[in-house]
Amino acid sequence: MRCYLCVSESKLNDLIFCHNCEKKLQNILWISCARCGKDSCYGCEELNEFRKVFSLITYSYGIPEILVLAKDYQDYNAQLLFKEMFFNRTKNYLKQLIIHEQYNCILISPLRKERIMSSNWHPFIFFEKILNDLKKELAERQIFFQILTPLLKKKSHRQAMTPSHKRNENSGNKENLEIFFSTADQKKISTEIFHRVLLIDDVLTSGQTAKSIKKVIPFSFEVDNWDLFTLFRSHQS
Repeated sequence: MRCYLCVSESKLNDLIFCHNCEKKLQNILWISCARCGKDSCYGCEELNEFRKVFSLITYSYGIPEILVLAKDYQDYNAQLLFKEMFFNRTKNYLKQLIIHEQYNCILISPLRKERIMSSNWHPFIFFEKILNDLKKELAERQIFFQILTPLLKKKSHRQAMTPSHKRNENSGNKENLEIFFSTADQKKISTEIFHRVLLIDDVLTSGQTAKSIKKVIPFSFEVDNWDLFTLFRSHQS
């Protein structure tokens, strides 16, 4: 049997990794700074638009490969692997975050509708499933929040796949992002007051995408606090 990541022939564990890859993957947990509350922080000073910045996993060994296989190549094994590795961990982390920070709105980073329609799997869908599960669970404890899932009208440049030296060059394109909400989400926006909003995305690289999304979200009211959560965080952010 060959390891799913390094392709070496070896005895594999239940997640189809060799012992060496498994050991490396166990050391990628990100110590989130929550606005520099921890020593290990990369780039949060560039994200002053957000009160707190949370991330769960370092975007390093094996993670980019798994994400690209699952998202871009629609590799079914990679999708199962992604769920096995990150679903419960992400769900438990977000559950505690929602309870502690008292968010009343969770906003998933927008994606083009065509992208969702043409994919069997995407982190957008991954997060939506987690949040819908949490909404039911936390409602039993009288903790309520709204989920907003805006979409992009235009194709956006993908920062996670861009060399770091070109990210600032591309960041200006994000000023042209056009975001729209479904009828159901528009109704929520018009009837709810969202004091604390958490924006969720898969990968934090330069932070330009998150800042641009926050800037163009067409809320008809003032939001007191914006926080950011990403499942993965690059050391280059």
